[in-house]
Amino acid sequence: MAGYESGAGMHDTIAVLIERLQPGLRTAGVELELVAVNQDGTVSLRLKGLCRSCYGEAWTYRLRIERAFKEALPDVVLLFVG
Repeated sequence: MAGYESGAGMHDTIAVLIERLQPGLRTAGVELELVAVNQDGTVSLRLKGLCRSCYGEAWTYRLRIERAFKEALPDVVLLFVG
């Protein structure tokens, strides 16, 4: 998946990544939502269903997601929102 162009190719790669990550997240009641893809390569994601007091759990999921994105889209900057 590395070596995307931009635009539609990047969106397609992101969609595939999210689709691949969802089953593992859903088993824990967590949902990954794409919020925005900006032209500067910033991708905003939201993790839904996390326990608000489970700080370590949130970081575990974020690290797993970041690793998958960096392998496929090394120049992308991820932002986790709300």
